[in-house]
Amino acid sequence: MTENSTKCIECGGETHPIKIIDRGQKNIHYDLIYAAEDSKRSIFSGHKKEGTVRADLCGSCARITLRGEVK
Repeated sequence: MTENSTKCIECGGETHPIKIIDRGQKNIHYDLIYAAEDSKRSIFSGHKKEGTVRADLCGSCARITLRGEVK
């Protein structure tokens, strides 16, 4: 198991960090973020960012697991 890998919550296999990319307007790539459930969108700055979304992919069953990373 590599330093950055963990165990899959479904099958127990080895997982590896991956990046999930949102391809926005004009094919611009954005990292995924999350905001509080009651966050209100500002016309100038969007939602207040609480943190980023990270992901792991299992090499055995291909399950993708998401986790929040507080900013």
